[in-house]
Amino acid sequence: MSELERLLIYQMGRVGSKTIEYSLKAIGLSPYHVHTLSDKGLSYYKDMLSVSEKGSQQFKKYHNKLKEIEYLRTQIKQGNRKWKIITLTRDPVARNISFFFYYIFNLQAKLSFNLDPENLEGLLSLFLNCPSLDGFNTHETPLAWFDIEMKAVFGIDVYKTIFPFHKGYKIYEGEKADLLLIRLENLDRCHQQAFKDFLGIEIFKLVNKNIASTGLYSSIYEQFCKNVVLPEDYMDKMYNSRYARHFYTEEEIDFFRRKWSGLI
Repeated sequence: MSELERLLIYQMGRVGSKTIEYSLKAIGLSPYHVHTLSDKGLSYYKDMLSVSEKGSQQFKKYHNKLKEIEYLRTQIKQGNRKWKIITLTRDPVARNISFFFYYIFNLQAKLSFNLDPENLEGLLSLFLNCPSLDGFNTHETPLAWFDIEMKAVFGIDVYKTIFPFHKGYKIYEGEKADLLLIRLENLDRCHQQAFKDFLGIEIFKLVNKNIASTGLYSSIYEQFCKNVVLPEDYMDKMYNSRYARHFYTEEEIDFFRRKWSGLI
């Protein structure tokens, strides 16, 4: 990576990006890390800051993230450096479930969720009717993120070319940035070659940072994933989407469907 390039982890939430961040930091790199750089995302953080109690942890969190987003947007607009971006994809249903549990357990007091971990139907209803938690419709985020964020901000359209399922990753070259896109499902297998191709790193080891498996909510999250049976219309919406069809094969989508239908 040259002096005129900057490193950015830029992805929707709950797709394994913390593992990438910690792995890069372990070899002395210091990537920026954000979920949004769009106008919509900027407005969300401004709104959340305005309703947070001044001086609270939430206020500090949104204030710091807002400043980072504003700084990055300014740097991108100036265009004096090319960016090296890392992003990830994930089974959209798995991503949405992970996102839902992370947010309700981290922001439960603010959102006033009435949680009963023994009530699977109640948790499923909460999940399906989950409000916007990140400035986007929670369930729509994976379906729209690459258009609203990556394409709008950096001009990279990941849907223009075929994704190589067998490799599990693809490098896109753009005017403002080059992008490494990795499927989370392939990360363990392809990370060495992917980061060698993209950043010239000869030996790249993953430092696992699986928040879901170590958080207080891990047992409830795992039980939900193991036992839930999702409605067909919900799975149709997710798996008939351009996002799912572009990044996953028919066989992989069929596997995901069977998993969330309680057949695996």
